[in-house]
Amino acid sequence: MHVEERADLGRRIGGGHHLAQAFQLLRDVADRHRLKVVSEIVSERDVEAAVPLVDVVQVGARNCQNFSLLRLLARMRKPVLLKRGAGCSVEE
Repeated sequence: MHVEERADLGRRIGGGHHLAQAFQLLRDVADRHRLKVVSEIVSERDVEAAVPLVDVVQVGARNCQNFSLLRLLARMRKPVLLKRGAGCSVEE
């Protein structure tokens, strides 16, 4: 199950502290149907709410050079799906 930034559950439900509730809802549905949760993290402030409840963290092309976000995610010990932008090389 995948939630893209355009369909941000936290904003639909009310944002802020409700983001954790949205990710919990997503986790519950995924577990019920034996699915994995892949969700894009667009901000460092969302990491704490999202990472414990997702199986794979996605970082979009716009954040592929957001090194503070990438370092934070690396410490979380979750797989990261990095979508690189056209200006990014494989070596980066």
